[in-house]
Amino acid sequence: MRRAFAAGIAAALVAAPLAAQTAAPTAPASPRHPNIVILLADDWGFSDVGAFGAEFATPNIDALAHAGMRFSNFHVSGSCSPTRAMLQTGVMNHRAGLGNMPETIPDAHRGKPGYDTVMNHSVVTIAEMLKAAGYRTYLTGKWHLGSDPTRLPEARGYDRAFSLADAGADNFDQEPIKGLYDKANWTDNGKPGVLPKDYYSSRFVVQKMIDYIDADRASGKPFFASVNFLANHIPVQAPDSDIARYQAMYREGWTALRAARAKRAAALGIMPAGAPMVTMATTPDWQKLDSDERKAAVRVMQAYAGMATAADREIGRLVAHLKATGDYDNTIFVFLSDNGPEPTNPYNRLRNRLFLGMEYDTSIGNIGRRHSFSAIGPGWASAAAAPLSGYKFSATEGGLRVPLIIAWPGHPQVRAGAISNGLAHVTDIVPTLTDLAGVPVTAAAGAGGRSSRSRGAVWCRCWRAAQAAFMATRRSGMNCRAMPRCSGAITSWCAICRRRATASGGCSTSPATPAKRAIWPPRCPIALRR
Repeated sequence: MRRAFAAGIAAALVAAPLAAQTAAPTAPASPRHPNIVILLADDWGFSDVGAFGAEFATPNIDALAHAGMRFSNFHVSGSCSPTRAMLQTGVMNHRAGLGNMPETIPDAHRGKPGYDTVMNHSVVTIAEMLKAAGYRTYLTGKWHLGSDPTRLPEARGYDRAFSLADAGADNFDQEPIKGLYDKANWTDNGKPGVLPKDYYSSRFVVQKMIDYIDADRASGKPFFASVNFLANHIPVQAPDSDIARYQAMYREGWTALRAARAKRAAALGIMPAGAPMVTMATTPDWQKLDSDERKAAVRVMQAYAGMATAADREIGRLVAHLKATGDYDNTIFVFLSDNGPEPTNPYNRLRNRLFLGMEYDTSIGNIGRRHSFSAIGPGWASAAAAPLSGYKFSATEGGLRVPLIIAWPGHPQVRAGAISNGLAHVTDIVPTLTDLAGVPVTAAAGAGGRSSRSRGAVWCRCWRAAQAAFMATRRSGMNCRAMPRCSGAITSWCAICRRRATASGGCSTSPATPAKRAIWPPRCPIALRR
């Protein structure tokens, strides 16, 4: 049985030269720098996409999955700000200053090294890298990496941004999560932002991005668009028509849904068939709920499904617009979630119920609608993470392992419809995108003398040799096609593979000479090619 010690983003591009020795020649890639669109969902679980096993409709995300690659072993942080810092910079979250998010950090940790509660100024963002290389750079939606003028998106490389500095906010009105914030901290290019009267979060962040892209189209420059959805963060809210779509569903409860999703994920090839699955201790017994509790639970999951479908529809609208403008084929799309599903039940304490009852319409019929405050809780979160165990705020697979889809529709070498089960991490996204975009190392060095160097040695030379040995002899038990990424983010993996490669004859008995320590990002990105 072959063992995969890493997969990730690096492995495929390392494999590409080997494959090219036997594969038929392919058409050359477009000479133009590709556009890049990041679609960041909030609190979506591992199986919260149709192409990963969800029962609710996400046809537009699924279309990107079939046009590109799904990554079934992709990991992020257990909460949003740390993941967002890594996605923005390509370095581990502690280096970026976000060992924890500001809303949950213990007071004893605050201000300690790596626990600044904001993204610090010692790291370089992908927007700064791409802007230095001639890209237009835009961000809409949730930021959550700092709210002072030096830390907003406009100060971190974005030409235009309409952003929310908080963890979440109301999806229908310019209102905060009451009890957590005094106001919804939206900013429009660094100034206080005003939301439109017909505001719905997913529709707004996509429309604003379309406006940004079109406004500067005459420049002829490629664009980097970071679209950051509030869906499906608390409060769970969706348009009535999207909730109504699921009115006949979810009456069997979360345990049945968890099992059904696990079965679909296996059928899709996302998870091995028969993979063990546990019932988490925090999962309530559906059979012990009274009638009103079941009605409320069914309704909130219908709203959750509607919220996801509404976000998917807006993604489809963005994709359709890029097709109409001729940008689609030369655009790299990245879809991911910032962490696993949210298990918090805000109604689990009497004082919470009293407060929320005064601030919101908490009737069952209003769940998911305007002026509501709803959350799926640990029961439905267990289904959203299916078949994994755990959820957001925990260092479990259910908290850290989320869907990742990368597509470049017009690129002839991208493996359309493929699934990678190799280990990948959110810190791999930045070096992957800058490599695919052809951003030179000098541009990636950042602005103002700041550096974002990888701390680890890059052992690509060694595991290239190990892979070649494996492909030639098939005598090793390890899967050299899925060896560790060389970003230096987790150097112990590279050291392990170096030793194992030596044992199997893939490398010399002396350590391979590490590649020169490069200015971030090192050129070992995600496996997307044939």
